[in-house]
Amino acid sequence: MSDNRYRLSEIFFSIQGEGEYAGTPTLWARVFGCNLKCPGFPCDTEYSWNKEFRDQHNTYSAQEIFEKMKSLITDEYNPDGKLVHPLTGNNIHLAFTGGEPLLKKYQPMIMEVVDLFRQENEFVFFTMETNGTQELTTEFKNWLTQTDAEPFFSISPKLESVAGERDAVDIENICNLLLYGRGQIKFVANDSEECLTEVLKYTKILSDWVLDNLWIMPIGETVEEQLQVAPIVERYQQLGFKIATRNHCYIWSNSKNR
Repeated sequence: MSDNRYRLSEIFFSIQGEGEYAGTPTLWARVFGCNLKCPGFPCDTEYSWNKEFRDQHNTYSAQEIFEKMKSLITDEYNPDGKLVHPLTGNNIHLAFTGGEPLLKKYQPMIMEVVDLFRQENEFVFFTMETNGTQELTTEFKNWLTQTDAEPFFSISPKLESVAGERDAVDIENICNLLLYGRGQIKFVANDSEECLTEVLKYTKILSDWVLDNLWIMPIGETVEEQLQVAPIVERYQQLGFKIATRNHCYIWSNSKNR
């Protein structure tokens, strides 16, 4: 175990709100820092990358992250804090989000925390929520090929027509990520023609890489905004996309720790 300390915005227990594992009880570690700023729309987690918030967040060792996450699921129904819940037999997942959890400084954290959980659990499922621009280190790639935990890449490429980021869709790197674990592609979409053009352009390239796991996530971070997404849903369902509504937003709006 390294002596590294990692700056996190939040550690919390909630559900996965989006995509393939929507509804799954999930332990979350939200890192601080991102290589993108997405000026096209208000970021619902600006506190996880804006330097103005840096000193409001704590640093943790991997052991401390593990202990805090485990404590969140330890209670009278799950006294040993296991990832297979003894009451239901359902798996509790881990998720690393941000910010951008695949920044090189956080890749060791993912390895260390997952390995700690693996010491106490037969099954460990973990998701990395990434914008798809960050290369994996050789050490991380080697670990991914050797671990018996189950990695899942939830990749949300940032479209210029929505996020306002130019040249932020790194097709080559996205394909390289998917060599090391299952994944999904999740485009945040608005109802503009420019967005549709971008989505169709990248879909032609990426659909073969995710095999029936290509999603549209209508833009919106609050309950009120989510209730206005019907036109986006109707447009993209007609084109065969899966729709990733943001379930946590319907339940808790844009509250932190959710």
